Amino acid sequence: MPPKVSLSVDARGLSCPYPVRKAEEAIQKVKLGEVVEIITTDPSSRIDIPAWAEKNGHKVIEVVDRWLEIYFYVEKGSLGEPKV
Repeated sequence: MPPKVSLSVDARGLSCPYPVRKAEEAIQKVKLGEVVEIITTDPSSRIDIPAWAEKNGHKVIEVVDRWLEIYFYVEKGSLGEPKV
């Protein structure tokens, strides 16, 4: 069962770097500890989103494959601000 989601981002049909950009925008809108759901169809997101989350202090708490869609559940961490 997926975690309680505070905000969902639909990045289906978008390729790198847009799923990560949408995730960045969404994570800024939620509070510490809340979860953002990112839905993507881009296979490179399997690498990009976890790398972005780790670099920025967030935590990927679940990844779910649903046919051609990938659902990421990312918990906002204490850093909160993107690193350049």
